[in-house]
Amino acid sequence: MMKFKVKSPMGSVIEDEFESIQEFISLQLADEALYPDNFKVLELEIDGKAVDFEGDLGGLYDYLTAQ
Repeated sequence: MMKFKVKSPMGSVIEDEFESIQEFISLQLADEALYPDNFKVLELEIDGKAVDFEGDLGGLYDYLTAQ
């Protein structure tokens, strides 16, 4: 399971949860990505553990696909 809290450039904060990292990656690869790459990651949790990540969703995608 993967959960995150992100902030849009307009200041809206959104929380979302995914069954797996692969689900998030697949949704971002869709013709229209689930979230824009420029949303800032405020919190990230993978398999119940907080992950120290700083950056935006574009960087998170790169981070996750490199693993």
